[in-house]
Amino acid sequence: MELSLSDFYLLAMMGEDQTVRNCAFYGTLANVTNTHSLYVEGDHAMLDHVSVYNTYNHGIAIKASDVDIVSPYCWSNYYNITIRADIKDVDNVRITSPRIQKGAYGLLLQSDVGYALTDITIDDAIIDELSVAGVYIRSSGVSTVDTVSVVSPVITDSAVGITFDSQDAGSLVTNCLAIAPSVWTVSGTGIVATGSGTSDVYVIDYWTDATTPTAGTFAYSQVNRQIPIYTAAYGAAHTNSAAECYGSVIYVTSAATITLPSVAVGMSLTVCTVGGIAVSVDPADADKIVLDGTALHDGDKVTNLSTAGDIVVFTYYSADGWYAASNGWTDGG
Repeated sequence: MELSLSDFYLLAMMGEDQTVRNCAFYGTLANVTNTHSLYVEGDHAMLDHVSVYNTYNHGIAIKASDVDIVSPYCWSNYYNITIRADIKDVDNVRITSPRIQKGAYGLLLQSDVGYALTDITIDDAIIDELSVAGVYIRSSGVSTVDTVSVVSPVITDSAVGITFDSQDAGSLVTNCLAIAPSVWTVSGTGIVATGSGTSDVYVIDYWTDATTPTAGTFAYSQVNRQIPIYTAAYGAAHTNSAAECYGSVIYVTSAATITLPSVAVGMSLTVCTVGGIAVSVDPADADKIVLDGTALHDGDKVTNLSTAGDIVVFTYYSADGWYAASNGWTDGG
């Protein structure tokens, strides 16, 4: 005899305004479609300090709005925590301090055909040993994921850190934010955005030893690791790469002109001279420098005093160019 089941739950919360506190759930049947240890379909729910272990499919599955999940512990579930809009729109779900280890997905956020998943916040997650992704945010079919914030996650020993994915024509993943993600020892990309419907994804203060966000993939990405310090003795013109313009200190030990790339949000660098040498810093032709409060013409360089220890600090000022604070550098034309 063959037993066939389509759904199996240890606890299903179908009504509104329900709360579960300080409970542990261990495992559901293997080889059963849509198994869940804890399933929430009723709106206005609270899950406080729940633990879920060894579920064949979904550890915690949320298909409801206005849900708070506080300090859950999930271990070795295929999908540890799922928030999914597939039977109705889902919004206003807040997950605080989840601790997740092992399985395929740490947190899966998904919208399916005809539905929207919006206003989801994940705060202070610690995620370890996921075979697919620590956090996977995706839309499938003609559907929308909008306004997801992932704040200060720490993701280690996983295949991918965070993925933003609009899978199909008509899928949208938009207005998403990852603040201060720390992604370590992942085998793939630290943070990746894919699909033509993925837009306005912001990554700020990104700490990783993995591949950094691909240029052009994100609306804005800023990488913060240890401050890179480049020391060079340039006897001729040198053009900085964009990577040399995020929190860098450039020591110049021989007369040279340093040429900057086109300005971009988040860029900053400091140029210091070692010795009484003549140094100029030249922006891109379309960028202007506001030097010690005075706007120069587009493309005009700044020139030092040719004394030891001259210094100029460049920061992103606007889409038009840089602000430069110096010890008396001048317009070099």
